[in-house]
Amino acid sequence: VASCGDDGVFVWNDSGVRLQTLQRHPEPVSAICFSPHDPNSLLSSCNKTVSLHDIRGGDCCVAEWTENEDEVNDVTVSNSGQFAASCDDSGEIKLYDLRQRRLYRTLRRSHTNICSSAQFHPQRNTQLVSGGLDAYLVLWDFSRAKALDRVSLMDASSRGQFVNPPLVHSVRFNQPGDTIAAALGNGSVGLYHLQGKQMLRHLCDLRGHTASASQIASMPFWEREHVFASGGNDGKIIIWDVTGVVLMAEQSVGLTPRKSSGKRKGKKGAKKSKQEDSQSDAANDGCEDEEDSHLVQSIDHGSKINWLATGTVSSANVLLGA
Repeated sequence: VASCGDDGVFVWNDSGVRLQTLQRHPEPVSAICFSPHDPNSLLSSCNKTVSLHDIRGGDCCVAEWTENEDEVNDVTVSNSGQFAASCDDSGEIKLYDLRQRRLYRTLRRSHTNICSSAQFHPQRNTQLVSGGLDAYLVLWDFSRAKALDRVSLMDASSRGQFVNPPLVHSVRFNQPGDTIAAALGNGSVGLYHLQGKQMLRHLCDLRGHTASASQIASMPFWEREHVFASGGNDGKIIIWDVTGVVLMAEQSVGLTPRKSSGKRKGKKGAKKSKQEDSQSDAANDGCEDEEDSHLVQSIDHGSKINWLATGTVSSANVLLGA
């Protein structure tokens, strides 16, 4: 287990004993991420710097990049272990080829504000989703540096009675990669379905937090594929099972994303019919009406949740909260 904060990056054993300090950064460390492909490879960010560590070598930094123009908010590594991404306050996302130790691509001009979170698609090698404080979700083909779809959460969350706007603080795919959950500043969890290969469709907003939702994590070890955990500034961790919502979406016909400014060729799909609009509203209403059935468990952590992660500790599947 690894953790980060104002005093650096630490590695712990399953008994809670600190094993080593990977590197004492001169400034607070904003994010860390283990490589799914190599458990000894750890990525970290400090201000505008992204570092790659080999934890077998103690305080060993094997690569470092200073490509981001502003402070980095999140880092993530693809399932193959080949690519890493860092998103920053300028709204840009830098892609790195970890095998060749070089900058691979820069994704820009889709977030107009801070890009707060990003994650690679767990099954598709060239796709990534990002979310920002401009209240947009963006689905990318990063091999072409192209935004496939760009969805406004302001419209999708307009039903809520929250004062705060739905700024995106954290985004995660489920393990199959057909569903995306976003922790939002209005206290809700936005649920989106990946329709086909390049369209995002809003399903519903799950409401259980009494303050901003700060973190989201998928639960790959759960018996069902569409289970997420959210954490909030209210100190709660909530487990959601949205299997029924996703099945309803897959069975429905002719539904399109609620709000999208992604560019597409031709006129087809550019405008929804009244029938499609009413079907989409009905699907969303059904989700909200049965909201309690989606909430599996609510845990009172007692403090603001800064980070959620899943993993295996002493052969047990665990959800870690900081």
